[in-house]
Amino acid sequence: MKKANKSFKIIIDTNIWISFLIGKNLNGLQNHIENQNIRIITCIEQLIELSEVFKKTKLRRFFKKDQIEEFFELLDESAECIEINTKTDLCRDPKDNYLISLAIDSKADFLITGDKDILELSKVGNTIIAKFTEFNDIVSK
Repeated sequence: MKKANKSFKIIIDTNIWISFLIGKNLNGLQNHIENQNIRIITCIEQLIELSEVFKKTKLRRFFKKDQIEEFFELLDESAECIEINTKTDLCRDPKDNYLISLAIDSKADFLITGDKDILELSKVGNTIIAKFTEFNDIVSK
């Protein structure tokens, strides 16, 4: 049975957004967004992290100011911004705990990441923690 018509609530870690925007073989993500079979979940903590990452010298050369503005407009239009209420310390890297809390509070279906500290958890609540390729394989069946 195809799951293509099902809508998934997903959290996309900052490292995946950056890879997607630089163009590292994540064009399947764009297909999911365009087909509206995913609902993107974010939070103010992630938006702040994204703005800080875009300011890093080593990444600035990849992004023009208008691309960054366009990206934030896309998030503003297509993502649901959730206020985090849960505090957790499940992740080895404390700075990533906000994503785990977001997964719990939003009841997301997936947390997509490439971060080994987060991936080692594999699941939190009902949220499956997966690499993009694993997520793509699951939802494309």
